[in-house]
Order: sequence, then structure tokens, then C-alpha cells
Amino acid sequence: MKTNDTQNVVEDTYHVIIDSIGSANPSASKMLSDVLGTPVELVVQALYNTPTVLFSNIDAKLANQCNELLTTLGMVARIQPSTDPLPEKQAPVDVGIYIHDIEHVPIVAKKLSEFLACDLQEAFNLLTSDPCVVLGNVSESTAQALCDRLDTEVIISSPKKDLYTLFVGDGNENKMLLHKFQSHLNYLKLGVDLNETNQITNLDYKTAQDIWKKFQSTGLLKMTNQSFQRFEINLVKVDETNEKFRSVLMEETGMPAEIIDNVISNLPIQLESSANGKTVADKIKLYGSAGLTCMAHIIKPNNYKLIIEQMGDLNQSKTVLAQYLSEDELPESISSVWEFPKPLGDLLYRCIAAELEEVGCTVDYDYYTKQ
Repeated sequence: MKTNDTQNVVEDTYHVIIDSIGSANPSASKMLSDVLGTPVELVVQALYNTPTVLFSNIDAKLANQCNELLTTLGMVARIQPSTDPLPEKQAPVDVGIYIHDIEHVPIVAKKLSEFLACDLQEAFNLLTSDPCVVLGNVSESTAQALCDRLDTEVIISSPKKDLYTLFVGDGNENKMLLHKFQSHLNYLKLGVDLNETNQITNLDYKTAQDIWKKFQSTGLLKMTNQSFQRFEINLVKVDETNEKFRSVLMEETGMPAEIIDNVISNLPIQLESSANGKTVADKIKLYGSAGLTCMAHIIKPNNYKLIIEQMGDLNQSKTVLAQYLSEDELPESISSVWEFPKPLGDLLYRCIAAELEEVGCTVDYDYYTKQ
């Protein structure tokens, strides 16, 4: 018979269920691993795919003790009679992070390392991957638990419901392969002409996966989930009769009022360097309602070219760059413009650029392939 407290039911046997990892620390996984006699990797997997039945068919006293322990550790837990239906598993999601202000990188990396029970360097490597997907195939409650801990943009994606973009290489070294790929696109009736574009957008999960599996080994393609895609938004035209255009520019971009006239006389100009793929259409619509005609361009992953236009102290610059390059890749002099020899993702480019600017360098960027 149940009491008034639904967490302290009195039945023959009970299940103890974890609904979310909540605010629990990684040490909780090790503690549960020791209690259960289960490898810690399996415990972590269970915690990231809640709801999880941690204990089954135990008596009321033990169930309540376990529930109290889990709650004390910071998890969202409950008990239910063994006769009640088990909770349905949530559809898995992927989780990405975008950091707008690089000053936040150290604290986000620290919190991510704590959540994933990994070291800071591994967390930093995850954050600087492009696109930045830090968790895959986890429950939505786990994604929300991470979101609650971070003061930055967190993107939650349902992979099988999302749309995808395929980026196609130029194929100059293998015209036969490019022709074969075009024939396959024609067979699928996608209406894509590779002579006109190198991007195939808005593909559903099954179509994207089928194409990817067939051509992945050729090295011709890169694929991104559009939920994690970033866009550059450029202002190309202004209707100055619209009363809202000044306020929208100030509110949405932080543009100072005193420079607006100068800006709109020198179009086109970049308004946003990295807008969220899920919100970019709404952004364009918002700008448009204020008389601001904008164009959005997909930012291809790992496509930034870092350029040092003027180098500060050579030794200090080399010390910064040595964290990311081998000795023979470092600049030898400060007499000319120098380009980073590898394509970079968005966050890694911004981190390196900031470090170089701190030692007196003038840094800019370009894209390896114009969008």
C-alpha cells in the first residue's frame, strides 16, 4: 500500500530509477561502479542514457536508501513499484557547444572536463573540433543537465530528424570520380549541378547517410549536421526609410549608434561572423523586417586560414605557434605576411589569433574556399 509520499511507497519490491545525471560529479560514477561491481564505463553509459533502472526488484527499505544516496550525489532519482511500467527510453541526441567569447573557453573547458570525467586538454580538444560536438547518442535529460551547467550556447540535435549538408571537393585530381558522383546525384533526382555548387543542402538523415557511406572512402565529401552549422551574415542593402533599422543594428549586433551612418555607406559588411544554423533564417527575417537586406553564407568546417599581416616579437610569436605547429612549420622572420599552414576550425582560429594579438601581432583570416 502506498503512503502519501510517493517516494516512500510500500510494496513488495521496487525499481530505483535515475531520470537525469543532474548536478552529480564524475566521482559518482566510480562510487556506483564499486557498489554495483560494474565497470565504470558501463555506469557512465547508463547515466548518460537516462532514464535508467539502476536497481531492480529490491525491498522498500533498500530502495529508499538507494534513492536517498543518489539524490545526495546530485542525481534526479526516484523509486517505483516493480509492477509499474518501466519508463520509455528517450530518443538519443547529440550535443554541441559554441563559445562566442573566447575568454569563457577556460571555464567552459573546466566544466566540460568535470561533466565528462576527462582532463582539461581532452575537453579543449573537443571544444575546438569543428563542428564542436561534445556528446553523442545521449538522452535529452543528459543534454539538458550539461546545458544547465554551462553559460554558453548549447545545441541539442536529434540526428535522425535533422537535415544535413554535404560539401563536395573540387575533384580536379579525379574528374572520373566527380562525374560518377554527379551521375549518382542525378539518379537520386536531387536537382544538384556540381558545375554550379559544391554544397548539397537539406538532405534528410537516410539520404545523407546513404550518399556518405557510398562515397566516404573517396575523400571527396565532408558532411555536417545542419543543427551544428554556422553562418556568416552580411548586410548588403539598407532601406533608410525604415524607422527600425538603427535600433535593430544596435540591439542585435551591439553596433554603436555613432558609426551606423559610416557602416551603411560602406556595404557590404559582416554583421555576424558565426550565427547558429537553427536560427539563421529567423535572423535574416528579423533584419529584413527592419529594412536590412542580408545574405547568409555557410561556413565550411575547418576552413579558416589564419594570416599574420604584421608580426610582433618573433620569438614570442613562435612560442605561441609552437603549441600548434612543429619546428619546421614556424615562421623564420617578421619581414612578410605569414599564413598558418593548416586549415583551422572557428574556435581554434580565434584562440590562436587572440594569443598572437597579445604578443603584438596583427591577425586576419580568409576562407580556403570562398562560400
